Amino acid sequence: IQNLKILDEHFRVLYSSRFEEGEFRKRVQFMYGGELKSIAFRYYGPSVEAVLDKLPTAEIVNEKDESGFLIKADVFGDGILMWLLSQGSKVDVLSPTNLREAWLSEIQKICQRAESLANKE
Repeated sequence: IQNLKILDEHFRVLYSSRFEEGEFRKRVQFMYGGELKSIAFRYYGPSVEAVLDKLPTAEIVNEKDESGFLIKADVFGDGILMWLLSQGSKVDVLSPTNLREAWLSEIQKICQRAESLANKE
């Protein structure tokens, strides 16, 4: 800093308009940014607590039955897709529609790559 001038100007940030870092961190678990979105998926795995630990905003909508747990959560960005794919057959993405379509597209690519590799052997 070469020069500094103190001014008599002040500004105020309304408490209601402040950035809430804690709320932001609850929704950003992955390294991809983006828009805030509400997601819904079914979880069929053995430990729903693992999902609740990974997604702090997740809530169980219904208790486990033959169709698994219905989970809803708010997340930022598309990093959730990679996590959902890492769960394999333990999840079924329900909404939003564009997330479900991206999830299904990735599954198809995985199957096509596996078939291609099997045919080369």
